Amino acid sequence: MSDTENSDTTPVSIVDRFRNLHLGPLAFHEVVRLGDAAVPPLESLLRGPSDAVHQPRCLAADALAAIGSSAAVQVLIRALLDSVGRDPPPALLEAESILVNHIAEHLSRFPCPEVTEALLSALRRKRYPYCAAALGLTGDPRAIPLLVDCLYEDAARPAAAAALRRFGQATFEPLTDVLLEPQGEGTPEPPSRLDGRVAAAGLLAGFARPDSGDAPVAVAALVKALRDRQRAVRVEAALGLARSGARADEDIAHILAGALDEENWARAEEIITVLVRMGPTAERALIPLIGLRSGDEAGRRRRVRAVEAVGRLGSAAAVSLLRGLYGSTDTTLRFAAVKALAGIGPSDARSFAHFLSDPHPTIRFRAAEALVRRRALDPELAIRLLGDDDSHVRSLAASAVRSDLAAALPSLKRAASHCGAPVEGVTARLRLWLHACALIAAAG
Repeated sequence: MSDTENSDTTPVSIVDRFRNLHLGPLAFHEVVRLGDAAVPPLESLLRGPSDAVHQPRCLAADALAAIGSSAAVQVLIRALLDSVGRDPPPALLEAESILVNHIAEHLSRFPCPEVTEALLSALRRKRYPYCAAALGLTGDPRAIPLLVDCLYEDAARPAAAAALRRFGQATFEPLTDVLLEPQGEGTPEPPSRLDGRVAAAGLLAGFARPDSGDAPVAVAALVKALRDRQRAVRVEAALGLARSGARADEDIAHILAGALDEENWARAEEIITVLVRMGPTAERALIPLIGLRSGDEAGRRRRVRAVEAVGRLGSAAAVSLLRGLYGSTDTTLRFAAVKALAGIGPSDARSFAHFLSDPHPTIRFRAAEALVRRRALDPELAIRLLGDDDSHVRSLAASAVRSDLAAALPSLKRAASHCGAPVEGVTARLRLWLHACALIAAAG
């Protein structure tokens, strides 16, 4: 074997393939099979100069974690501390952070005091998400204040929250301090600080279940937060108390109903779901919002969602208000009203009468569909709908007529003999006449 061939198979040369973005992944298993012989060149690569192209160094960390020996773990620890201690130029900061998080994720598989110390050191330096996640697995209480501090960072917040849940009761006091931390009067609260307090409320809510022995402390903090100056904090506290079953009173219902103007659809859906679970208590807060007109977009969203919520609640008390929305210029509101009425059992045929002439075909269809399901679509009315502009409405009306063709036959014959009367418009009358003739023919 020549010296050249031999040099290509040394641990250093094999590991060096990692520097090639194409060949590196192909050499991965060969490097791992070398075991501890590959550890020194892997450390050299992993702790090499900071580079915007982070993949080769991350691949070296992957290989060390796959080898998994004591020597490999020690290299990962040294590399973590080394990278955390660097102060690279701005263009390389992101790549170095990716590497730190990558190493931390691997170290979470190797619990030992040295790993814990390295992770604590890293998190003291910067709010690394994977360092936060890894510390949650250690159970070391020294991580709690660092994890609480991570709640103020968007990127680290989810991992920190998941880690804090593992510590249970030990987190109550620091989370309460974050949640209720006073803000000076007239001083704007930074968004990151507000988001951290909202996250603290969400975490405390997880401990507020009545069957939990720790509930009183968490509930007390959330009840205080119901009076917070920031609506986002009040809403999160109200959601937590209602979801846990710790409290579901008028104050909470009004806080949540007032937050239905939320821009985030998923958040609004969450609020509606909780309100529906609250039943009559929420109903009393929602019904006044149905008739509350507002010229701004937030008020419109609140009104539409209040309509949707009372529909899910099956609120018979809201029927008259919902029925009156047929004259609204807001198509979304009219659609929400028809959908809500369709979900309320006691609402009768009169509730849908005006919506059957709505300018929007989807609303007409939903109104007709609700009547068909209730078996309340009058045959005369169904025959009128045979001349509708929308094919779906016509199809639904034809199906309703066919379901009791014998009863509808006299009216069909009148429509056929009077060229599509009683509907207005040449095209509509022609449609009605054609459908009437077809249905008469089908009746034999």
